[in-house]
Amino acid sequence: MFQPKIKQTLKTRKIFGYTPFIVISILLALTIIGQFTDFINAIIGIFKIFSRQLNNYQVGQLFGTFIYWLIHISFTIFLWIIGRRWTRK
Repeated sequence: MFQPKIKQTLKTRKIFGYTPFIVISILLALTIIGQFTDFINAIIGIFKIFSRQLNNYQVGQLFGTFIYWLIHISFTIFLWIIGRRWTRK
């Protein structure tokens, strides 16, 4: 039976909302949980920078790790918000 184009678009948006956005954000959230100790070490490492006991390589490594986690968490939240928005009626 013929369905209006609006309903087909809503189904497509729900599929695209669940599949790439919410599923990938759940996988990224699970990696955050699985690597929670690395995440905490990155936060603690930022405070170690101010102790002036680290060389340039260690400071760069700690700063890069912190930036990685910042991007990782931001991307997870972004995907979750977009996925939720696309699955609403």
